[in-house]
Amino acid sequence: MKVVKPTTATAARGRGGFFFAALLAVILAVLFWRSFLPGYVHFSNDGPLGQQNVKWLQLPGAFTGSWDDISDIGINTGASSLSLTTLIRWTFGPVGVAKFYAPIALFVLGLGAWTFFRQLKLSPLAAILGALATVGAMAPRNLWHLLLDNSVHESTGGQATVSASVAFADVAAACGYRSCMDTDSVAELAPWLELSAGPHFARLLTRTGTPKDLPRPKVTPPQVRERFMRHIGSAGNA
Repeated sequence: MKVVKPTTATAARGRGGFFFAALLAVILAVLFWRSFLPGYVHFSNDGPLGQQNVKWLQLPGAFTGSWDDISDIGINTGASSLSLTTLIRWTFGPVGVAKFYAPIALFVLGLGAWTFFRQLKLSPLAAILGALATVGAMAPRNLWHLLLDNSVHESTGGQATVSASVAFADVAAACGYRSCMDTDSVAELAPWLELSAGPHFARLLTRTGTPKDLPRPKVTPPQVRERFMRHIGSAGNA
């Protein structure tokens, strides 16, 4: 029997998928934080809690059939099918469904959309296009959004993306960003960073390629940010 080992590209895609899933879960947990409060339902659109608590709707008994007798002698509502929604109902119970069904549904939708767009080999920014619309709608004044684009999937083998044919600045402008630009010069970022209240968008075109035997980072994200800011400042003053 031939055993096929995962390639480096496959492993990298797996890590990317895990990171996105974790990030999406954190974002939804923040947005729906009130759902973790005892006795509080932040958002529910799946029927009144009293209806969810009726005996004939409970699992696993509903797998063999249900008789809806809430308001009259009753009708046969059939058997519950084995679906993701049913498994969530069975696992979380009526109160848990009222609290967490909406964020779980959004998590599944977001993960499916991300997977679909990545299968089309769209760039990461195109894969999370909805984030641009959210930024434009919320209009955070302290946001400068910088896209570093080398037009390839560098970490998974250097496959070309479609970013060369995507006008990201125009997309961001259509989503409501206050200013947008495309550039291949680091020096142009200095005045961009001095703009007044955001949100502002810029795409910086970069070269492809990574050093051989590239080691794991030994600096923290804040240190990376400070180093990048110093580099932009020195380039702008040159």
